[in-house]
Amino acid sequence: MWAASGAPAYSPPVSVTPPPSQTASGSGDDSPRASAARGHSLRTRLAVGILGLMFIMSALMVSSTLTLRHTLMDRLDTQLLAANERAAVRRHDIEDRPTQAQDSGGAISPESRPAQDPPAGLDAAGQSTGTLSVVASPSGAVKAGYIDAHGVYQNLSSEEISDLLSLKVTGRPVSTSVASLGEYRVLVSEESETGKIVITGLSMASDNELIRTQLLVEAIIAGIGAVIAATVGRSMVRTSLGPLERVAATAERVASQPPAPGEVRIDERVDDEDLSSSQEVGQVGTALSILLDHVDSALAARQRSETQVRQFVADASHELRTPLASI
Repeated sequence: MWAASGAPAYSPPVSVTPPPSQTASGSGDDSPRASAARGHSLRTRLAVGILGLMFIMSALMVSSTLTLRHTLMDRLDTQLLAANERAAVRRHDIEDRPTQAQDSGGAISPESRPAQDPPAGLDAAGQSTGTLSVVASPSGAVKAGYIDAHGVYQNLSSEEISDLLSLKVTGRPVSTSVASLGEYRVLVSEESETGKIVITGLSMASDNELIRTQLLVEAIIAGIGAVIAATVGRSMVRTSLGPLERVAATAERVASQPPAPGEVRIDERVDDEDLSSSQEVGQVGTALSILLDHVDSALAARQRSETQVRQFVADASHELRTPLASI
């Protein structure tokens, strides 16, 4: 507002009163802004986010390994059904032709057998190492054995035979543990013609070893990846957020200047290097620089107004001094 004489009307300086939160506590630590400032930094959140993505990728790798394990299990079940079918054909062939019971019907020669002959069907052509067979007749006679890693027929212990015969007759592959042989996938069935309980099993050692190796490799890759991601990610985050931190420092320096009366100038501006660092930082820095220009212009206008008011008061006092002196 301007006076009738054309000079600006005098407006007394307005004292700046700190917010109630600052007057009450002295530092303003309980204000929402102070609470927000105490939160985790953007650098920390980005680093945690990168590590979180690494852990998600590791979980996906483990899921793929579990899928591989399921696929291997299905393949082993198919092989187990085929081994059981070969054993059944071999047993029926022996029952139909007793004179051929001692013939070599498989890839393993009779000379490699121990003193006790293997159960019928274990010596069928195509049976692989690790295959076990248990045949229990209704009369109580039991013949059991397995093919070891060297292709030699071996006997099962009485404890192992008892554990295998305790399994339910389901006609479906199940997993079990054989004391001295490890984990096995076995098929327990009953022959309707003879009433015999027939157990055929295949070793899961190779598949389990493959899964363990896969998990170990994935764990090593995940650990190395986490270290690399933490190191490189931290450096990238520090480099990327450096301009933004300098912009924030500029704003803090401007905000720390007291609103003192008189001539006040704001010389702080965002560097051109920071403005060109990235699009987001450039937008924030440009907006801050424009805001500082406006504030600096407003302070300059306030100073000019105060100067004019002081000059007006000084002129008025000088003009009034002569008549008063004359009187």
